[in-house]
Amino acid sequence: FTNDADARLVRDYGHVEYSSADGWQAVDASCLSVSSRKITITVSKALPPFAAYAEDIHQMHIAAKDPVLRVVFSKDALPYKNVIKLLGKSSRWIDSITANVKESSGLLLYNDYGKLNNGTPFLPFGPNPVVGSSRFLMGNNKIFNKYLCSFGFSIEWRGVPNELGKYYSSYIEGRKLAGYKDEENNLFLSGIEKFASTKEHDFPGKYSFLKDGEWQEKTKNSKSYANNKFLGTEGFFSDQGDAVRQTLTEYSNEVKSGFVKVVLTTDFGLDTYSKILGKVMAENTKLVQKDGVVVSNDQPKAIPEKPYLPEIQSVLIDYELKASSDRNVEDDDKFKALKKEFDDYKKDVETSQTKAKVETAYRNLLKS
Repeated sequence: FTNDADARLVRDYGHVEYSSADGWQAVDASCLSVSSRKITITVSKALPPFAAYAEDIHQMHIAAKDPVLRVVFSKDALPYKNVIKLLGKSSRWIDSITANVKESSGLLLYNDYGKLNNGTPFLPFGPNPVVGSSRFLMGNNKIFNKYLCSFGFSIEWRGVPNELGKYYSSYIEGRKLAGYKDEENNLFLSGIEKFASTKEHDFPGKYSFLKDGEWQEKTKNSKSYANNKFLGTEGFFSDQGDAVRQTLTEYSNEVKSGFVKVVLTTDFGLDTYSKILGKVMAENTKLVQKDGVVVSNDQPKAIPEKPYLPEIQSVLIDYELKASSDRNVEDDDKFKALKKEFDDYKKDVETSQTKAKVETAYRNLLKS
């Protein structure tokens, strides 16, 4: 709100409701809290989801196309002096509205082989991942749009070996035999260890965001990514206009925004496993005679473990959307006329005769 008094007025005298598919869903007072100029409304998954305003259902006679959040003031409890004070100061008393959503599974998921089902185990980079090529896509235009401020993922991976760095250290001797240099081997292990340390909230790849039909790569740094979240994402996606009201159900080449792409950058050894396994086995056979007796002081080379094929059980997203109020209705002719009607009665609002008139003018003003 533009000031803390307005926020307290809503908390003390207002009933918060939102548009659902069946009508107006009330939010219990216990779900409201006020801190400074901010009022927080916490809605649990147990309540019905928000739905777009529909005149035949919600009947407020307004030209709304999106879900609506409204504050209903009690006719008997609301002090008229406070109403006058509230509406007389400014034509804008809500500064911005922010929505914080936790653990949403509402994502369209794709890999190079087609559409995936979130919640059913899937291979994000396919059965034969290729570093620098295999893609994983996530989309939802109701999330990835111009109102997005920040977002982060919670990922449940399947079958990841314990102590992944130690697990893959068995590859190093075989990689050396295959001609890989120390620098390359260190890079290989560091990629594995990074995945192991960040896998609960991050994907093993580089990110791009679809904006105006073009994929734009974003590099994570301390300013753009912190506490497992992308920050300052307001410019990552397109202003889709009225199209944002239509929920995307499929990805195609016609889609211009609303998707995130991850291209695999971590090498899990899938394409080199057979080669280095063969090198190690061939080297170890040199140490043994036909009767099985070791004839060398050298120790057998470590047999590389079976490589991990990235598999996900589910992926959830936390995100924050914010819309700021930029409507200046003081220049609107309808508003001016209604404001004049309201001002004509506010001087003698204490008399019972004019309370009904103030109430009518007040409701007309809000409706505008």
